[in-house]
Parts: sequence; structure tokens; C-alpha cells
Amino acid sequence: MNKDVMQTEETRQAKNRIARAARCPACQLQLCKAREASPHDGLKEAERTAMQGADRAYTCQTCGITLVNSRDAGKPGWSHAKGI
Repeated sequence: MNKDVMQTEETRQAKNRIARAARCPACQLQLCKAREASPHDGLKEAERTAMQGADRAYTCQTCGITLVNSRDAGKPGWSHAKGI
């Protein structure tokens, strides 16, 4: 690998470590649940202006991260929001 690619990969891994550390246990567990699962008690539906289609964004009142629930079979059911 060239130096630029390695730095980009290292940056991506570092950002993922920070994102994992910032999630509360309930949000971490939510990411493992099926798309049909209800959001945990600390997740409140965020404004839908940034979301499209069947996706819904939820913000956690405990850790502050945003999770997305998608009904689209081509996407993960629950995922960490990127760029919201």
C-alpha cells in the first residue's frame, strides 16, 4: 500500500474507535437488533428533514449519537448515522 492509502485507512480506523467508544451500551445493543426492533427508551426520533424514504433517524438522550433505522432490505436495519 502506498503512504496515502495507509494514512486514510488509519484515519478511518481511528474514527471508528472514537465512534464505538462514544456509544452507550443501549445504543451498542440496538445496532445488533433486527430492523423491526423498537428503539430503546433513550432514543427519540430526530427531525426527518435529512432522512429519505423509509429511513428514520433517532438521537440518543444518553450518549448523543444518532442511529438510523432503515426498512430498506438493501441497507442494515440499525446503523450509526454518518453526516447527520
